[in-house]
Amino acid sequence: MVTGLNIVADTIPRGGNAHVKTRMQEAINVTKTYPPMLVGQRYVRTGVYGKSFSMVGNPFHGGMTLKTDAVDFRGKSFSHFVAGGATGKGQYGLHIGRWKVFYEEVVRRLDTLYKDLDRMIQDAAHRVGL
Repeated sequence: MVTGLNIVADTIPRGGNAHVKTRMQEAINVTKTYPPMLVGQRYVRTGVYGKSFSMVGNPFHGGMTLKTDAVDFRGKSFSHFVAGGATGKGQYGLHIGRWKVFYEEVVRRLDTLYKDLDRMIQDAAHRVGL
């Protein structure tokens, strides 16, 4: 019984890490997708915003950070105006409804992530006869 519990416990950080990274990468991919150009839009897209997303760390060992840190040609950060800040607030009016809010996309995936992790733990327990 103890060996079985240890096997299940070892499964969580290894398998769980992959599940968390998959779901959070989905949030990044959706958020960084450029919306269609506006009619008459003169701004030339540089791709700086789309390239500014990163995911570092391990959720089960020290934590994971998701961020976007786009900087314009003047050295000014602008990601929070496009995708909102860490709490989803601060998106500039022009971008509301056109660009996805990063925070909301992360939260939207949490229920699926919880189900993924629960299924992974249940499968591990079943494999060892628990």
